Amino acid sequence: MAKKDEMDNVTLEEWFKEPHSEDDKRKLFLYMDSAMKYVHEMGLCVNVFDPKKIELLNSSLEYVKFDELYDLDGLDYSIQQKIINKDIFKSAIFQILLYSKFDLKTNTSFVKEHFDEFTSFLSEKDIPYYRGVVERNASVYFIEYEAERVKREANDIEKELNGNVSEVKDNKELEQMLSNNKVNRLIYGDNLSKAAFINILLYPTILIILVLVISYLVFLLRYFGL
Repeated sequence: MAKKDEMDNVTLEEWFKEPHSEDDKRKLFLYMDSAMKYVHEMGLCVNVFDPKKIELLNSSLEYVKFDELYDLDGLDYSIQQKIINKDIFKSAIFQILLYSKFDLKTNTSFVKEHFDEFTSFLSEKDIPYYRGVVERNASVYFIEYEAERVKREANDIEKELNGNVSEVKDNKELEQMLSNNKVNRLIYGDNLSKAAFINILLYPTILIILVLVISYLVFLLRYFGL
């Protein structure tokens, strides 16, 4: 029998089987992005956005856990940045496909080339973000975009109110998302043990070794006429 804490956890795949408001989906993606940013800062990447391998602990949108992470240790800084930027791109595509209920295996090039057709599924305020990431390869976290958007919106309101700052309400929810590191530390730890994660180069390296070994065996078989 599963433990209670295990029963309370749901994968994204399970969560999306139930009906949820667009606001809740958006909130989920902001928390997911906050977790991804934290993971990147700890020298890891997500690489594969699989709804079966992303969990909401205690069924809470705040507690996003990526079950499979890859270690970037040992890679050049420029390569690490490219992988992180790719994570941001993949995450945006992942979110668009979930919003639009398209098959998650849809080719990313298709989404990029037909982006305008997907905008009807997106919140109007988020279209500039997704367009920037998908069409222009902007490497901006969704949570950072949202913080800047809210700040700009608050400044506009303040101007309309002739500088009466007291009328501008604080966005406590956004502050919680931006400072969600307390939760992220609880999930991922403060100093992640790199031994627990797969190196991003491990699979390609194993494949290359296998190819070389097979090629060598074929050579031996032909050489000795075996």
